[in-house]
Amino acid sequence: MPPRAVFSPVCSSRSMASARPGSSVGQPLIMKESDVLESEFSRWKVALDNKMKADDLRAEIEQKRSVKEIQAQLKKERQERIQQEVKEQREAARARRQALQDANLEKGVAMKEHATNMREAALREKTAYAEAGYELTRLHGPEQARRTASRYVELARQKASFGQGGKEDRMALAAQRVQQRTARLEEKRQLVEKMKGDEETAPTEAKKYAMGLKKAQADAVRTQEKEWEEAKKSLKSNFLAQAKAHHGKIEATKHKAKHVRQELQTKHQKIAAKERDAAKQHEASLLDGDNSRAAQVKLQHDLLLARKYTAENNAELVKQPLAAAVAKIRKTTSSGASDDEAQASSF
Repeated sequence: MPPRAVFSPVCSSRSMASARPGSSVGQPLIMKESDVLESEFSRWKVALDNKMKADDLRAEIEQKRSVKEIQAQLKKERQERIQQEVKEQREAARARRQALQDANLEKGVAMKEHATNMREAALREKTAYAEAGYELTRLHGPEQARRTASRYVELARQKASFGQGGKEDRMALAAQRVQQRTARLEEKRQLVEKMKGDEETAPTEAKKYAMGLKKAQADAVRTQEKEWEEAKKSLKSNFLAQAKAHHGKIEATKHKAKHVRQELQTKHQKIAAKERDAAKQHEASLLDGDNSRAAQVKLQHDLLLARKYTAENNAELVKQPLAAAVAKIRKTTSSGASDDEAQASSF
């Protein structure tokens, strides 16, 4: 701050002294309006503009950060939901497989028990036949031997008759035996196929069920991914629309502020020109009758020194904190004017 002893506080702001140069020795002819320099006021305006731009930039960054946090939260929830569904699907498949294993074990135990019972029944039947044959042999030993021998003789005679003229009968009998053997084999094969089909039906059904469940889960996941992509595109489009609107507002504000600055600059130039003309006229009136070189130098010095200081209302603005000035401008902006208009009106 310049020393206050240079100017006397008797005269009003930027008023021209009415005394002639020689009337009071050491007293300035032109008084300054305030103790704040124009350079300080210019720096204050630049600092105020930078602070407002920084606040706007911080608000925009915070908005982008909030949108990214929302998207990250939605993505995290979706991943957790998919993981939970996969876990439930695995547990259901594991339970289904365990149930099939238990059913197969029970079926195998039943089949093994049935086979054991069949073998025991066959063994009992064979033993009973052997005992019956032994009993018959014991009861009818010699007689049975004679009957058997006669039967063998009869069979030999029949065989001889077959050998003589029963070739066709033997061939027919052989064909019948082949048919019977083939029928028995076919019956056994059908029985085996039936048992295999019964054994393979349960795993096949389980596989079909598991595949259907996996397909349904995959369709659900694809549907959720599609919904997520649509929601993501919607959020992105909304954010871009808001950013575009905010950018358009900023550009419009800058354009309007530039126009306002040009008008203010033109106005200040006109005011400065009027002040210069008035100062020249007043200087001429002060020097009327006294054209000494010392008076001219003093008047020019006082004019130059007074122009270095800003107006009193601008000095009051510089003395208040930047935050208070920004809040005042924001309040004026919220009432309907733009930031630059409010800033220009406050200057």
